[in-house]
Amino acid sequence: MKTLPSIKLSRGHDGNGPLTAKSIIDLGFDRRELAIETKRSTQGLQSEAYVQQRSADGLFVSRAYGIAGRGDFSAVIAQREGARATEKALGALHDQALGRLDFVMERALRHYGRSAGEATQEAHADQAAAAKPETACA
Repeated sequence: MKTLPSIKLSRGHDGNGPLTAKSIIDLGFDRRELAIETKRSTQGLQSEAYVQQRSADGLFVSRAYGIAGRGDFSAVIAQREGARATEKALGALHDQALGRLDFVMERALRHYGRSAGEATQEAHADQAAAAKPETACA
């Protein structure tokens, strides 16, 4: 059975913003992550998938917006018109969006010209390199 990513519910940086649900999945290359974010929109509730890149120090994330395939991957993957942004409704829509994770992940990787197998191999190689102790040259 596949393990789904954790879900973080928040109300913005100061705790007074709109309620959002967010899950982050490491794509395994170039410090890129797939974010699934569910929040209130002008029509109701909406789940969006987008790719962001984490800085080398891990403190910041960025993403490039673009038109016609330029910029980072982004797509609306679930929507519920007229729904109120309650914790229960937000959680249900977010779960629905996570149910499409394999399809969305495939689309995101294809956007960068990669396959799931390539991303997994790169992630394992990066982990092995990080675990390998450095040797000093004399």
